[in-house]
Amino acid sequence: MLSLTRSVGERLLLAGDGLPGIVVQVIRVAGDRVGLAIQAPPEVQIAREEIAYLFGPEIRALAGIAEQEATEGSRRWAS
Repeated sequence: MLSLTRSVGERLLLAGDGLPGIVVQVIRVAGDRVGLAIQAPPEVQIAREEIAYLFGPEIRALAGIAEQEATEGSRRWAS
């Protein structure tokens, strides 16, 4: 994992062979919270980790969520 320090207004540029370009910009810092703006093509899924079970298998795999947990999580939100 790469760890970086950025200031408000600074950006990270992500790209690779055959991958679409993604831009992540720090838009605000307030106490221990950081606001980010993410520019990515529509085919790129972006999810907060705590709701990753609502998304496709690629995002769930990144978050380490098993299919059973995804189903249980969906039930929690439905009730």
